[in-house]
Amino acid sequence: SSICDLHLVIRRAIAVVQNEVAHRATLVTKFGDVPLLRCVPGNAEQAIVNVLLNAAQAIPPGYAGKNTVTIETWSDEKRAWVRIADTGCGIAAANLPRVLEPFFTTKPLGEGTGLGLALVHEIMRHAGGDISIQSEEGKGTQVTLSMLLPSRAERHMVLPSGDTPPHETREAALATSGKATALDE
Repeated sequence: SSICDLHLVIRRAIAVVQNEVAHRATLVTKFGDVPLLRCVPGNAEQAIVNVLLNAAQAIPPGYAGKNTVTIETWSDEKRAWVRIADTGCGIAAANLPRVLEPFFTTKPLGEGTGLGLALVHEIMRHAGGDISIQSEEGKGTQVTLSMLLPSRAERHMVLPSGDTPPHETREAALATSGKATALDE
């Protein structure tokens, strides 16, 4: 994996899902002080796209003024965090332990594959990170992703100029962010 700028990754993910979120919620960003971190930019972007799509789909269209999807970032000495909180329908307590399982979905038949959060979980695990989910039915959901910061030695490396161009990442994410990998709540 390479060294990447989390906020750039998030901005690219937002560009992919903007239309999906726009008629459902107001997108709020609260970016903290986060150093460069260790990740595969395309994978991190896909994970964030999936969580954002899930957040948007938990909110019925037409109430954008009353709902928010908030993306917050912060870090400590070892990790960086991204929390994506929505004011959507929430997840029933009985379903919460299962939402990271592949093929588990609470969406109507034909609407969700149940691969969204499972894929995010896999990306995070592979990157030495983690995902945690808190939810209250009828109030919304918070998905928190944590990622490792590079060691001191790695921090002196320069961000590679060969970082994936935004348009390539966007097309790849759009190609895979249809129903097939839309996240499920």
